[in-house]
Amino acid sequence: MSNLAVARVELLSRRTTKEGKIKQKLGVAGVRVDKCTICLNQFRPLQEACIFPCLHIFHESCALQLLRSVKNCPSCRQPIA
Repeated sequence: MSNLAVARVELLSRRTTKEGKIKQKLGVAGVRVDKCTICLNQFRPLQEACIFPCLHIFHESCALQLLRSVKNCPSCRQPIA
């Protein structure tokens, strides 16, 4: 999987709502992220993320596990060489 890039999730901004909830905007290599569409869990700052050639982003552990059996992006179905 030499064509897959790995980068850390970065905290782009953080604010507290009137109700006291903390809202975060996260990104990976300049691309805004929210949830991993493989496991459906939120990304967290400093986690490792895998960037597919089609620019879809997943948790590194989720992507590696998926690619053991499937060789396509789970979002767009583009083949991953």
